[in-house]
Amino acid sequence: MKKLFTLAVTCLWLLAPQTLVAAEDTKTYTFTKGQVLDVLYLIRRPDTGAALQDYFKTAGPIARKLNYSPHGALRVAGKPQQGNFSPDVVAFGTWPGDFADRDSAYQQLLAELPDLQSRRMDIWSSFNMTQYEIPEDITLTMDKAKHYVLTAYWLEDADDLGAFQKTFLQMLNTTSGTSKLLLTGGRSPFGYAFTPDLMVVSEWDNVLDVAKFTDASKALNSRGVLHVNQFPVAAP
Repeated sequence: MKKLFTLAVTCLWLLAPQTLVAAEDTKTYTFTKGQVLDVLYLIRRPDTGAALQDYFKTAGPIARKLNYSPHGALRVAGKPQQGNFSPDVVAFGTWPGDFADRDSAYQQLLAELPDLQSRRMDIWSSFNMTQYEIPEDITLTMDKAKHYVLTAYWLEDADDLGAFQKTFLQMLNTTSGTSKLLLTGGRSPFGYAFTPDLMVVSEWDNVLDVAKFTDASKALNSRGVLHVNQFPVAAP
């Protein structure tokens, strides 16, 4: 799994200059206002190294021309704590502009690489994508000594998001956790559907508090939760 993750992140970085900033014990991911953030949930097929390298050699120059910037990835560090899905990696990339600009870039990418979807499915058995417009600068800093969980919620009624988010953050606080990345208002392009109403990467100092959070978060499922995916993540 570690080799797969390393190769995947290396190839993502081939698309553009690296934007994952490394300190001695931390990793920092920075997303800028006025961009669209792609969050990719990826599971690699075995024995696809050659296809992966060819994909990035082909798609890379086109993506760079369209001002795509990769921002590295998180590795999934264990089995799901809730839900039925955990990818190998969760990768980040940004495109300039808003959703309309993102749509235009996608159409230009397809025009030059019409078999894009087929190529992706040759390499990944799961290629889920959520896109977010970034209204203000976002910095996600992850400490190697701490513990992180990604939680994605789908609600029965999207109008309940504000109240549910407040309840989640209160529960997070009671387990000594901190929200490091919170995203709402996402969408998926056709064929890549993964559109949680709320996605949060949370941080704790120790595994005991993580366990408390896992138990406490299950109680939220009776508050209009349609589906949830929850799994541990870590910086590379």
